[in-house]
Amino acid sequence: MPKYAAFTLWIVLSTINSWSQSFGVIRPFTGTISGIPVVASLKIVDTTLSGFYYYTRVGEPIYLSGTIRDSKVALSEVVDDSVTGKFSGAITPDFSELKGEWKGNGKTFPFAMKYDLPAGSAELGVVNNNFTYVWRRNSIGTEIGATLEGSFCYIKSLQDAEAMRKMNQILLETQISPGLSDEQLRNRVVAMLEESFNSLRQEYDTTVVSFASVNDSALLEESPSMFQWDQQYNWEVLFNESYLLTIRALYYEYTGGAHGNYGYANLVLDMKDGRQLSLEDLFVPGYENQLKQLALAELKRQYKASTIEDLSDQGFFLENGFELTDNFFIQKNGIGFTYNPYEIAAYALGAIDILVPWPSLQTLIRPDGPLAWARSKK
Repeated sequence: MPKYAAFTLWIVLSTINSWSQSFGVIRPFTGTISGIPVVASLKIVDTTLSGFYYYTRVGEPIYLSGTIRDSKVALSEVVDDSVTGKFSGAITPDFSELKGEWKGNGKTFPFAMKYDLPAGSAELGVVNNNFTYVWRRNSIGTEIGATLEGSFCYIKSLQDAEAMRKMNQILLETQISPGLSDEQLRNRVVAMLEESFNSLRQEYDTTVVSFASVNDSALLEESPSMFQWDQQYNWEVLFNESYLLTIRALYYEYTGGAHGNYGYANLVLDMKDGRQLSLEDLFVPGYENQLKQLALAELKRQYKASTIEDLSDQGFFLENGFELTDNFFIQKNGIGFTYNPYEIAAYALGAIDILVPWPSLQTLIRPDGPLAWARSKK
């Protein structure tokens, strides 16, 4: 038998598929820290807890990550990549209430939060799936193949059933019949993740397995990561009130090379009618140039730049000017615009968010539009 034929047969006999699955929720909470009102959005899946909170008088989100074990909660808050405080306490078995202590800067304050689903907010379900396709192992047992980690969400509870159905159609990219149960919606998400994994495996087989040769054996031993593909999807909630839902989807892919590629896609949905919103839905006619100038001013402020040339010196690609992206998101304290790696700057600068605060936008917001509540933000 030719040498390459034996190698190919060994590959076929060595493929393995495995997967794991878990479910969770994303819930809105209201409460206090040292008596000061706060609003939070918490993602609860198995023993992990993440999300954000903000002080109602400020509106700036503070991001959270931590664990739940035996009803005990441990959370760290992060600002500008630094841990600024920690929460420790207990959560009820139905995940409806948590309380305990916040510690930071040498101070300790009590906190208490309760699940709260007012009109204009939604509860979301979460599906986490991890898939592994093992093509083969090298001599030291390193698994080589493709993996997919997906964390998708769907609307689990909303007062308007028809708006909920339309929003789930957008999120799941498929037709949704009226009256589907939570289990049926969850199964739609599982099917979507399985389809993504099957596509990844087929592409891996076509690109890697089909063209593998005996000469690749040395590389499999020395640099197995070159043959290890990875895809990750992670959906998070950025805003969930005032009849607006902002979901941010992270996509990461590594298929060999110096580094993987990633990007963020923002989705802003109107909970009154279930449609995806555009900038034209939010701002008065003729808003474009003024909004662009405001975003550019915020970008300069963020990078301490006085001119476009100063930004170019830091790695931005703005020789042909600055253009506003339609990849926008809503937060309590303003509207943000996301530029993914290579869109306006070098990969090393990462994804760039530009936040324009509501006080700068008072004359641009449609008085009868979805952002009418933000016109009072001074």
